[in-house]
Amino acid sequence: MAVAHKYQADGVFQVLKEALVHNFAATQPVLVYAIAVDFDLANVARTAARHFLATYQRLLAYRRQCNDALTVMVESRLAWLPQGAWQFLTCTHCPPSTVTSFYPGGSGSGQPLPAHAQVPRMWFWSHHERMGELLRERPCAAAIKRPSLLEQGIVEVAPTCGNCRFSAPRLLRLFNKELGKEVRRRIAQIPIPDVALTSSTGWMQGLDI
Repeated sequence: MAVAHKYQADGVFQVLKEALVHNFAATQPVLVYAIAVDFDLANVARTAARHFLATYQRLLAYRRQCNDALTVMVESRLAWLPQGAWQFLTCTHCPPSTVTSFYPGGSGSGQPLPAHAQVPRMWFWSHHERMGELLRERPCAAAIKRPSLLEQGIVEVAPTCGNCRFSAPRLLRLFNKELGKEVRRRIAQIPIPDVALTSSTGWMQGLDI
């Protein structure tokens, strides 16, 4: 296109301009917009911009769907959590939270949980709420991946329970690992919108969701 413009090959330039609009604007709007601006093609730029806005709206809708799916998970009060020896549900020494969980699993030994185990310990539930807030802000598994996110929960349990004080780092790491798996599982069920914002293919493959 630059050659056609330089040598004023108007016929070739017009063909290329129409190709941008009809063949590429819908699938590569950012690239087409950049070319249009570079060659001062206002109509082509407007067409590319409209396609980009439509694509952006589809991405926003996808994000809302991800957010809704994770909100359901967070508000399920551990209904998704796999069976295991979750001490934050069985400890009798820690102060309890004010929440009744819907955890469906057992104690990890095949025995049903005692009644008090339906109430998560306060230090753990504070951690759970923090993870939920991070997922609301950024609905993907990467939002809860940083090891430093566990530090506040570990600090909170230290003065409340001698038993949980030593097991909290391991439990929180394991919980966040299971939480990340559940986040990825639920998001994988949401169809990815058919979009292409650049000239590269497979642009969403690198996203950690």
